[in-house]
Amino acid sequence: MPSHSFARNSIYSARQMFDLAADVRNYDKFVPLCKGVEILGESTDANGVRKFRAELLIAARRFRVREKFLSEVTADPMALTVVSKSNTGPVRHLENIWYFEDRGASGSIARMDLEFEMSGFALKMLMAASFDLVMNKVASAMEQRAHELYG
Repeated sequence: MPSHSFARNSIYSARQMFDLAADVRNYDKFVPLCKGVEILGESTDANGVRKFRAELLIAARRFRVREKFLSEVTADPMALTVVSKSNTGPVRHLENIWYFEDRGASGSIARMDLEFEMSGFALKMLMAASFDLVMNKVASAMEQRAHELYG
């Protein structure tokens, strides 16, 4: 099963970057290829851990891809992690984990581990051929969003 890891430094704090990654409701405003979001069944426990299902519409006209993904998401503000799991629709298996860590005065580092298996040929090819490009675009979009929100 394909897996990838990604890390990127940021001038923003780990908490600020965590807040952006956990803000799935607004992904369609800043995440490339995300064209729609619906949040279903959201709950928050006594420790502030949010659990919800998120349906994301992902579209890439160039690759003739337009798919909905339903994921189970857990956002843990104490651990500064966002975990997303899916095995519905075009996804046979997907587990995506964001980790955020402060680096003192120099900001933070965001790490992402992704393990996936897609059922559709077009999505398999898109993920395999352009993972690094897509992740760099996502990370750049998150930095831009952080700049808009935090200055």
